[in-house]
Amino acid sequence: MSADVTQKAEELARTVLSEALRDGASDVHIEPGPAGLRVRYRVDGVLQEIGNFPQTLGAPLVNAFRGLARLPVSEGGRPQFGRFVLAEEGRDVAYRLSILPVADGERATVRIFDPQGVRLDLDRLAMLPDQREALQRALIAPCGLVLVAGPTGSGKKTFLYACVQHLVSSRINVMTIEDSVGFTIPGASQTEISPLSGFGFAEALSGVMRSDPDVVMVEEARHLEQIEGCVNSALTGHLVLTSVHAADAVGAVARVLEMGVDPSIFADALLAIVVTRIVRKLCEACKAPGELTKDQAAVPGVAEALAGRQPLSPVGCDQCRNTGYLGRTGLYEVIEVTEDARRIVASRGERHRLEASLATPKHTSLLAAGVELAAKGVTGLAEVLRVVPHESPAT
Repeated sequence: MSADVTQKAEELARTVLSEALRDGASDVHIEPGPAGLRVRYRVDGVLQEIGNFPQTLGAPLVNAFRGLARLPVSEGGRPQFGRFVLAEEGRDVAYRLSILPVADGERATVRIFDPQGVRLDLDRLAMLPDQREALQRALIAPCGLVLVAGPTGSGKKTFLYACVQHLVSSRINVMTIEDSVGFTIPGASQTEISPLSGFGFAEALSGVMRSDPDVVMVEEARHLEQIEGCVNSALTGHLVLTSVHAADAVGAVARVLEMGVDPSIFADALLAIVVTRIVRKLCEACKAPGELTKDQAAVPGVAEALAGRQPLSPVGCDQCRNTGYLGRTGLYEVIEVTEDARRIVASRGERHRLEASLATPKHTSLLAAGVELAAKGVTGLAEVLRVVPHESPAT
């Protein structure tokens, strides 16, 4: 590989990252294919094609990213993962790199952690007043488990970070166990596990428990060892926050029980369940009044939640690249676990019984919270229905 090609690839790598940051992208995709090298950014949760380059630039560009993350070129042809930090406009931006062999070479994916582009302030999250109050009650508890649920990319980790930042104070010891530290939170002790290097979850949790923590955040519970560690810690005098992959609150309970946790012990530890989603925000420059479609009105709960209010709709302009949306915000459902719900969990009760016990009079469903944001003109109703699970209109 000539020095000119290497230099060109390094310059392109920096340009791609700088422009992605400028455009507010969360991820960069470098994808080789028969027709050439495709570069895409994920902006507001949607992939956008940025450009195509000669296929011959694929390997040098991936190697340029390897260089930034200090990964060995000699291990090309197998999956590699790394991290690096670059100074951008007076701030440090962290990047997480993943390289994967594919049919036409190697593809690279870069996740961007820009502290300027993420709100980690709990008071600035788009929560309804009753949701915020319920969450506050859970977070001031001296011990117990707060379980966060949602699919990949639903904002679970950002929400956990916001809770951690809210809890940090000079009077309590806040510690985290993370697969990868995305943002540094002053006042919290953040531990990054590395199973490939022999530093796994069990060793990290053991070390944290010996460090006199008051609050422990575990990024995600994927296996029995992890969720048991969270439950046991919650029952021994610690406030524990963690997340699971699940579509809703009942699904979160089912996922935990599927891992093999004793249901009665889990029920005793559980304080609250928070379900998260991320929706695109309407562009302030072009959003306009819209009409409620027949299909939207037929979705159970939508018309009641709107209560006669007219939601705004996306239009599209130069400012939002004709998408009608610009930026994203969180959408939440906060459920305080009642004694009745604990009894049902402990006995592995049926789904419909658990759903009924979780839906207390003060509870706002994820769909109702989304419709409320649409009624306030924050997002579009179509966007809410795209993201939030809901019953299909009756036919």
